[in-house]
Amino acid sequence: MKRSILNLAFLSILMTSCHQHTSILEVTTFQLNDLANPTRFHQLDAQIEATFTSKQPGFIHRQSGLTEQGEYVVLVYWNSAEEADASMKKFMSDPAVAEYASMIKAESMDMSRYTTNKAFDANSSRFIELMRFQLKDDVTAKTFQDANTAVEKGFTANQKGFLQRISGSNEQEDRMVVIYWDTKAHSDAALQPFMRHELSNTFLGLMNDDSVDFKRYQSIESITKQQK
Repeated sequence: MKRSILNLAFLSILMTSCHQHTSILEVTTFQLNDLANPTRFHQLDAQIEATFTSKQPGFIHRQSGLTEQGEYVVLVYWNSAEEADASMKKFMSDPAVAEYASMIKAESMDMSRYTTNKAFDANSSRFIELMRFQLKDDVTAKTFQDANTAVEKGFTANQKGFLQRISGSNEQEDRMVVIYWDTKAHSDAALQPFMRHELSNTFLGLMNDDSVDFKRYQSIESITKQQK
């Protein structure tokens, strides 16, 4: 009887620990339309984070970024999918976000959600790498997880300027890895060595090549500071 109680207590602690280290990452990408003013858009983006998104139940963290090719990303961490859904419904009907939404090219917008493997802890990040992909048909979840852990511990976590690496997946069997860096320069310095590393080749070899989408984003916050 005592052993059963201890086992139940351990299971409860384990489940609580797992819950604390997972969240929902909402990834939205888009481009601005031809009439949009990027400077004004960046101002509105900061306002929406401060006055709307960060006030919603379940909110954890939000960060926006921009590629050199002009694609935007908004990464938002939530405690649950239900809270993310509730926030999205409010966002779409809130008149305060109308100007912001009017600058986005509607046909370019894409949104996906992933259950992540750890809690966000990279508040000082100014540069983001985002890779989205699917696994090859014969690759098991365990094989991928082993390779994913190996490349993080054996390479990425040892690079200068590295802050955090988070991976996740969803019900559509889409997967993602997002890597947070302090600066673009440190991300640049690690990119070619990563491509040449044996652990990286093993990791990348598990992916369906046609499904891989890799983008690099400068945070909007750091772009705005550079322009001042």
